[in-house]
Amino acid sequence: MLAIFLEGVSQDREAKASAHLALVQMLAEMKEDAADVAEIREEQLERSRQDVTLDQWLADPESMPLDSVAETLDLVMFSNRTLYPRRSAWTTMLAAGQLAELDSPGTPYVAGRIISKNRQEFIQGKWTARLRVPNNGEASMFPAWWLLGAQNNEPPVDEADETVCWPITGSGEIDIFEHHGDHGPDQFTTGAIRNEGHCGGGDWRSLRVDRPVTLGEFHEYSVEWQGADLVYRVDGEEVHRNVGHGDNYPEPMFAILNFAKITDSPMEGEWVMEVDWVRHEFWQEQ
Repeated sequence: MLAIFLEGVSQDREAKASAHLALVQMLAEMKEDAADVAEIREEQLERSRQDVTLDQWLADPESMPLDSVAETLDLVMFSNRTLYPRRSAWTTMLAAGQLAELDSPGTPYVAGRIISKNRQEFIQGKWTARLRVPNNGEASMFPAWWLLGAQNNEPPVDEADETVCWPITGSGEIDIFEHHGDHGPDQFTTGAIRNEGHCGGGDWRSLRVDRPVTLGEFHEYSVEWQGADLVYRVDGEEVHRNVGHGDNYPEPMFAILNFAKITDSPMEGEWVMEVDWVRHEFWQEQ
């Protein structure tokens, strides 16, 4: 199981010490399963550079460059097999709230993100994640499960064709699950982002709907290409459909799981999104 935690942000030295502790815990988890780490090392050419970076941070937390924290942790999380875990009991804690806004006025809000870009990308089919958000409905809270086109030009950029700006075809967005805590508890938003034909031109509302759900309980949230339609389901039951919009997303897409704080509202305690598993399926002709 994967758990994304956001913890209350502090701007004093204790926050940086807590970030140091979080990194130590993450590194310890990686070392507990040497076989998994060894396998991932063979697949990731940048692994040695990441290890050096982590070792430097662990030895000297004051050296952590704030502008690269999120990117480095993305890579670390994949090394730890948290997106497609082999053991459901393995839970990793990402204290993202402690790794941003540490003496930096340029990062007023905080977020943790895990992506499968350049690792697991698929064309159409069906994407599903089983997740829950126990303490939902708080102001500024924004957990999400969504897909993005694999030619997206935002970091990390590893392939020559990753040159397409959001939300142009090749960098399109489909939101399977978003919870806006400002709108109250036990509700989520689902649907595609309409491409308005220019960089940054995305229509957030016309193709999406809000639906009630018991967020504190585990549910399976999915999107499936059915003919030309995009069909959204919770526990197998259809809750929304973008009729005729499936063909607008012909590109390979990758998975994103994130938890963000998006406004100035106060934040106390832990914000948690627990992800049991993520799955992609497709029909294969016999």
